[in-house]
Amino acid sequence: MSRTVKKNVTVKSRTKALIGNFRRCTVKDVHPHIKFIMADDNVHNWYFMMGAMVDTDNRGEFSGDNEEFLKGQFFGKITATKVYPFGPPDVEMLTPTGVFPLNNNDFCIDIGKYHKDNYPATLGMDGYTKMIWSGLVGWRDLGYGINLISGHRKNKQVEMIRKASFESQAYNRKNNAALVELFRGTEEQKKEEKKVSRKKKVDLVDPVVELTKDTEQLKIEAPKSPRKKVRALKVYKKKNNDNL
Repeated sequence: MSRTVKKNVTVKSRTKALIGNFRRCTVKDVHPHIKFIMADDNVHNWYFMMGAMVDTDNRGEFSGDNEEFLKGQFFGKITATKVYPFGPPDVEMLTPTGVFPLNNNDFCIDIGKYHKDNYPATLGMDGYTKMIWSGLVGWRDLGYGINLISGHRKNKQVEMIRKASFESQAYNRKNNAALVELFRGTEEQKKEEKKVSRKKKVDLVDPVVELTKDTEQLKIEAPKSPRKKVRALKVYKKKNNDNL
């Protein structure tokens, strides 16, 4: 018996779930090859970037078995439907991939709109995007779903993917310029936040505590934790009968 998709999802509960999901995937559970941006005017619309960061080469895990995804930078849009989170969101790729159709959310994966009974309500927007990513890198096993670009011989399709990846960044600069700038700004902001965070840690803990007794100067390397630093000083005082 097929599972009935719930449709009595309130806008308030859906919005709350989306905001929580966005915080999780951008702060706590960050995917190494996928970045997300939420639309300013609608929490139901997210944009994602897969593969290479802005203006960089992409090597390593995402490059593919034959480096067919080298330099690949793929933008997409994911939209929460009215039955989300009990039904799958809509996804459309905004950059040619050689795997999924361009600017078209009408394609078939095993937990998508054509297989709603297979969709787990706990997956989330980021989890669904990760499934798209898995289908992209595992394109050889993706099959012949509706509107998927998989009706070619594998050696021909790998060349299509390699060409799409190589041209993807130039394509994005021409056709997705606003998204390029948004993701670039996000990356620069995160770098600045990391710099500030590191500076605060340095300011909190002195690298060396200097204590002077008579003419002898003693140095204690401070532990990283301020609490451990205080404990170390107490031990030092006890051992040296120091009543500073």
